[in-house]
Amino acid sequence: MNSTLTLNNKLSKLPIEVLYCIMSYSYNVQSKTLIEDIKGYHLLKKMVHSLYYEKWEQQGLITNYKELVDWLVNYFFIYSNNNIATMIRFDDKMYNIISRNYMLINKDKSFINKYISNIESKDANIQINIFWGLFTLDERMEIICNC
Repeated sequence: MNSTLTLNNKLSKLPIEVLYCIMSYSYNVQSKTLIEDIKGYHLLKKMVHSLYYEKWEQQGLITNYKELVDWLVNYFFIYSNNNIATMIRFDDKMYNIISRNYMLINKDKSFINKYISNIESKDANIQINIFWGLFTLDERMEIICNC
């Protein structure tokens, strides 16, 4: 089924008030930085997958997609925690990155610790999406350059 038809079908089931609220956001001008970030999100994510796979596959350390995403998640945790094992402690860099989630703004470290534990229990692809969405463009580029 066409994804546009599926989206239209789902939208048609929403109350009109909710549709008006959603539509009002579409009329707001977004910053050029945000638009570029949205455009580059998937492209850069594909690039990091590809570069990471090539690097580690050549060394015989990755042989399939499951291993790739597991190692990539591990790398995202290492990067986010300033190369400190998460079982030792969480670094301020990790708190900074994780607290970019709008639901965690102004939350204390103990609440964020629980959130991080929750992330760790998720599927590896979900973890990648969470981190990739929280990384800034500069952080994404740094990760890509270090692959």
